[in-house]
Amino acid sequence: RLEEASAEYREAIRIKPSLANAHKNLGDTLVRQGRVDEAIAAFREAIRIQPDYTNAYANLAAAHFDRGEYDEALKRSREALRIDPRHAEAKETLDAAEAAISVRGRP
Repeated sequence: RLEEASAEYREAIRIKPSLANAHKNLGDTLVRQGRVDEAIAAFREAIRIQPDYTNAYANLAAAHFDRGEYDEALKRSREALRIDPRHAEAKETLDAAEAAISVRGRP
């Protein structure tokens, strides 16, 4: 029921555009629908509204990682961990991005 969830989050955003959580949750549903570009935009909007939104940074990092954008995933993971050094998902994405970059750098 991801389409329904997306529609509900969009409606919440239409009513109150400053709801960072609605933007982040919309991004989550879009990722699950394979609409990663739109999800990235939603996560970025959540962060614009609430610059210390750790989960939005972590989910943005994971979305970039899924697209193979490891350098960007690394940056966003580090931003999440700067806010919350114990954020498990951000740490997992950071470790995976570092490993992918390391492998990419090998001949």
